[in-house]
Amino acid sequence: MARTLFPPPRAASNFSMAGFVSAAASGTAVAVSAAELRHGPMALVKAGFPVLIFSQNDEARAGIEMLAMELTARHAAVLIAGSRCPQALPLAAEPADPAIEPMLLIQSFYRLANALSLARGLDPDIPPHLRKVTETV
Repeated sequence: MARTLFPPPRAASNFSMAGFVSAAASGTAVAVSAAELRHGPMALVKAGFPVLIFSQNDEARAGIEMLAMELTARHAAVLIAGSRCPQALPLAAEPADPAIEPMLLIQSFYRLANALSLARGLDPDIPPHLRKVTETV
């Protein structure tokens, strides 16, 4: 089972979202732009390498879908929210205006994180080594 994740975002709003995914994945995810991924980081993509793609409904969608196809051709384990790609696992996402769509696309990550946590035998509501209350001294 993969322990890392690659969420390439498209724009500033998606870059922030991908950064959040990276932080939520306990630093095991790396957020890079879709354009940047095609350069150096693409060398990391091997068979089974997990990639999470957020694809909002705007002028960049065709390029994002092409990137998803390139990644699946390399046999990466591509999960895509907001679009479809043959050989990629689609994540449920509600279509919306591109200005607010990133807020809806991130929900697909929350559902994925919950399901993955349960599949690994963890309780996402009671994470190990995490206290919900902090004390100020």
